[in-house]
This record gives sequence, C-alpha cells and structure tokens, in this order.
Amino acid sequence: MNWNSWASIVPDGNRITQIANMAQTVGQIAGAAQRLIEARTAENVPTIGRAQTELQFSDPIIGGPPNQNLFDRFSRDFLKSLMSVGNGELSRALLDERRADRDGCTPLLCAVKRNADANGDTPLHHAVMAGSVPIVKLLLCFGADLDVPNKLGQTANGMRITNERLVEVLSRARAWSQYGICATECNSKAKFKNGREEALAKVTREQQRRAMGHQRERRAAKDKGSGDALRLLSLDGGGIRGLVLIQILLELERLVDGGDTQKKGQRKKDNFVQRHFDWVAGTSTGAILALALADGTSLIDCLRLYLRLKDDVFGPEAKASRFGGYKPECLEKFLQDHFGKQRKMSDIRCGKMKIFVTATKAEQIPIELVLFRNFNSPFNGSDHHAPGNVCIWRAARYSSAAPTYFPSMDGLMDGGLIANNPSNELLKEVYLCNESAKLSIKSDRPPNDSIAFLLSLGTGRTPPMDLGSIDVVLEPSFSNIVQSFTALNNLKSILVEQLATSDGQVVESARMLCHLQKVPYFRLTPQLRVDIALDTVDNGTLIDMLWDAKAYVREECAEDVQALVELMRENDDI
Repeated sequence: MNWNSWASIVPDGNRITQIANMAQTVGQIAGAAQRLIEARTAENVPTIGRAQTELQFSDPIIGGPPNQNLFDRFSRDFLKSLMSVGNGELSRALLDERRADRDGCTPLLCAVKRNADANGDTPLHHAVMAGSVPIVKLLLCFGADLDVPNKLGQTANGMRITNERLVEVLSRARAWSQYGICATECNSKAKFKNGREEALAKVTREQQRRAMGHQRERRAAKDKGSGDALRLLSLDGGGIRGLVLIQILLELERLVDGGDTQKKGQRKKDNFVQRHFDWVAGTSTGAILALALADGTSLIDCLRLYLRLKDDVFGPEAKASRFGGYKPECLEKFLQDHFGKQRKMSDIRCGKMKIFVTATKAEQIPIELVLFRNFNSPFNGSDHHAPGNVCIWRAARYSSAAPTYFPSMDGLMDGGLIANNPSNELLKEVYLCNESAKLSIKSDRPPNDSIAFLLSLGTGRTPPMDLGSIDVVLEPSFSNIVQSFTALNNLKSILVEQLATSDGQVVESARMLCHLQKVPYFRLTPQLRVDIALDTVDNGTLIDMLWDAKAYVREECAEDVQALVELMRENDDI
C-alpha cells in the first residue's frame, strides 16, 4: 500500500498526502507512532516489553498485559496522528533511550531487527510494498535483515517489485549480504585524472604492499617478544557529515566481527572501536564521535545521537538569526545531556585506549593547535588542559566551534582550522609519547612503539566546483567593484577550504610518514554526489549520503577494505 492509498481512507486526504510526502523517513514514521502512544498515556512513559518476534508495550493507564503489537497500531493509526508530528520528531521519535528494552535496544531498532505485524511482515517488507526507496535505504543502513520471511515465506528481497530503483537497491544489498565485499562483482577499474595520479597510485600500492608484508613478519615474530602493535584511528571534521564516519564504522564492524559484537573474553560494554583500536584522534564532529565511542557509546547509539544532533543543534529553533549561525547553548545542552556536566576527560571509560581531540587557540597570531587528552602527557602545555581539569563536553565544544556556525569558547575554536584531518597529529602524538616514555622508564624492555596500521576516516569529498573570478581589481568603477566583491568572496571560499582541508597534501603526507615506518595506511572517505553543508538537515539528502557511504565501503574501495578487515582480525588482541 502506498502513501496515496493510505491517505484516501481518512478525511482531508490531500493535506495528509502532502505531509506524508514530506515525512518519508523511518524516524518520522516512528515518531507518529510514538506521538500516538504518548497521547493515549498522558504524561506517563510507556514501558517496552521484550518479545522474541515482535515489539510490545504496556500502557500504564489501560494497565493491560503487553500484548498489543506496536507496529500493528502504527499501521492502523499512523496517518490520523501524522498531522500533529513536527519536523523535530525525527530525533525524538522511537530513538529515545528511555524507552529501550532491557537489552538497551531502542523501539525503532527493535522494530527494524525483530518486529513483525500479524502477517509476519517486517518494516522492510512494508517499505518495499510501499515502493519507498528512501525508507528501504535507511532500514538497510540500520541493519534490517533481507532474509526474514513473513508468514507466506516471502522475504523483502523476494517480493514482486516493479520499481527499477528499488530493484537496484535490493540487488546491491543482496550482493553485500552474500559476498560481504563486492571486489569482483561490483567494482570498476580505478580512473585517474592525469599521469601524476596514476604514478602516485602505483607507488603507494607498492609501499602499502611492503608495509603489509612487514606487519605479517612482525606478527610472526610476536612469540619472540615483539609485543602488540598499536592500532590508530583518525576521525575528520565535517558537521552533520559525521554520519558518514558512523556508517563506515558500522560496515567495518559487520565485516570484521561478522555481526558477533560480543566475543569471549571481552568486556560486556566494549564497542567496536574500544575492541579494535588503541589510539583515537578526532576533530570537530569527529571529536564528538571519538569521545562518545571512547566513553562506551555503541555505533548504533551514535547513529541515534546524530539524528538528535541534526534537529537539536541545526534545527530551525537552534538558529541564532536569519543571517546564519546557531545558538551555542543548543550545542552545549546537547553535549551536556550526553556526556554530563561535570565528567572530566580523565573519567572517559575506555580501558587502555588513548584519545585526544583538537582545538585551535585563535585569539592570537599565529594560531595554535591545542589537544585535549584523556591521559596525562608532558605535552599538555597547561594545567588547565590536563585531563582531570577539562570537562568532556567542553572538549567537544571547543573542537566543534566552527567559524560562522558557532562562536568561540574560552578563546578556542574548531580544531579543523589547523587539523580537520588529525592523522598527522595522531602520528606525531604517538611518536612523542613513546619517546618520552623511553626516556623516563629505566627498563630492559622499553614500551612498545610499533604501529599495526593507521585508519583515517573522512566525512566525504565534495565535488569540484568552478569559482570564477579570483582577481581583485583596484581601479574604481561599478563593474570593477562587483568583480572585486565576487573575487573576494571566492578567495574567502578558497581560504576556508584550504584551512579545513582533509584530503590532498594532508593525506599524502600522512601516507608517506606511515610508509616510511612500514605502517599500512588506509584512507576511507566517499565521493559525495553534491556539496553537503555542515548543517544540512534535509532527510532525503542525508539518507542518500548514508547509503553512498555504505556502498563505498562495500564496493568502491573493496580492495583496501578487504586488506584492512584482514589486518584488524589478525591484530585483534582478544
């Protein structure tokens, strides 16, 4: 059943159809169901009961047994309640952790993974029947299973479909499910812009091959006392495009752990990053994500967190003025709600993992890079920056104070002004800390300073864009004034882009530093279809971005991802 046929069964169908067309995301659909429940239970919070095959809830007022299927109720009453759902419902919908079951699974995730209606149809079945490509994409990004049959034995992938776009989406998802990485089935040969790119690619492939060989030799010598090598993760800045970082990590988790997120011997609360990395560095949105992951937040909960961020921090109510910028108190409340108001960097729960985030001391010339760490370091520079003196939320706020979006705080601005891609700072920090430890420890066995690999994740490469004039003409005339104004604006764009650069020379430098030490270097960042601003809130754009990130890992960089997955498994210290 499609949106139009649903709308036809209730009054004011045209109006509801218009609203439904604007609300075609899983979050808003779930939000309608949640609004309905809240309306029936007044101010009481419904409690979600556990069921193996369906999501149930107990109504505090009615007081009956938890035998009403939430998805059934949504299917009947969705359109009647949709008109009361605002844009902000995407973040609050059924992603609310207060309504999670005893396993910590929020209602939306329960619905995605194990809910079915009376006919055994899952949300993915219904999305396929409705022909909604965006909802199907989002459900698959959330981890919906293609192989769950309904009571007729039909899977979502086996249903009769005439929508060509939907057929393509499901076909790709089926290939990923069967092969994991489509190195031969989906890939095309790499394309180079010029001879330099081709020559550079040839050199880097050979250097990467040698680095991988060196790691195999190191692991073979492990029994001779070589020790465990360090696994490094670098997370770029990019605002709401931090969703790309989360989706890439989700795909890696599914490939490395094979869906088994709890292995024998691991701490119960360890997430994917805590299990597989020893050092993490983040800038801006990458800093928020790094801090959340280091503090024990799961990747799927980070996805939920960013869906909240989209509306709470970049929504209409958060705008500072019609001329741009956002209210800093909205960002600060968001960070305080998640990390707490008083918890310090030294309180981060991540076992032996070390983490730092970047910020820029911008009230001086030259500007200066500042690092906020969760560990004591002789390079802190100031007692004020010591991990026991800096609140987690403040470190995240300092790092994400992007110019023109948020004001500075305590003289500190976005770390992206100096290190939007913190890979080089991560390598330098590891080296300096290890060298300092060697000087301070008198032992026959100095601390291990070998590196297993560096994984650098970006928030996506923007398409090239022609700027036009960049020459400022000083001779006075109306045409020259207009040309000069355009040129100055273009020069500003160049300077901002250069300041916040994450690719190009930054990547080549980090790759060279790694390969000189025979350390494998992996850079994963998808090519974006369009230029996605840091504060984008359009649901369709963000769903396509998540889907493209998923496809990028599974197809476009399959060779690198396969090598990375094998390396991560081999270096798993569990």
